[in-house]
Amino acid sequence: MTIEFLPDAEVIGRRLDQLAAAGPVAPVAPDVPLLASLSAQENLELIGAFHGHLTARDLTANASVTLARLGIAYCAPRHRDELTAREAFLVQLGRAAMRPQAMTVLVTPFSQVPELDSDGPIEEALAALEVTRFCILDYPSNRNLYSSLTEATP
Repeated sequence: MTIEFLPDAEVIGRRLDQLAAAGPVAPVAPDVPLLASLSAQENLELIGAFHGHLTARDLTANASVTLARLGIAYCAPRHRDELTAREAFLVQLGRAAMRPQAMTVLVTPFSQVPELDSDGPIEEALAALEVTRFCILDYPSNRNLYSSLTEATP
């Protein structure tokens, strides 16, 4: 797991911009929320429709498989306000994973999901989605929550 500890939201934002300038990124970030008017399933289908050339049937199947891999298939019909912070984060991660050409960038995951007390669930979700190209941008105060830390220099 590659992580960069950065001092504040402004520096994290600049780093995300730098990463985006270097190539496509798929952020899992508070400022890139799920669309509230769509269900979890539809949020995933939309990203697939926008970035791929799939049939409606394939979009639905891909979204369903993604939610199932994350262990939250039951969230498919739910809208953002019906999801827990953890469920919303996982749907956002699933959405990012549907862009395999982009680097998945998780921005302050412990701020997004305060009930997490370790990086284990993050690692499990990344593995379930077979995401291998990713980085995490987080605050130094969360350093102790990462057990499999590979710190990168920005």
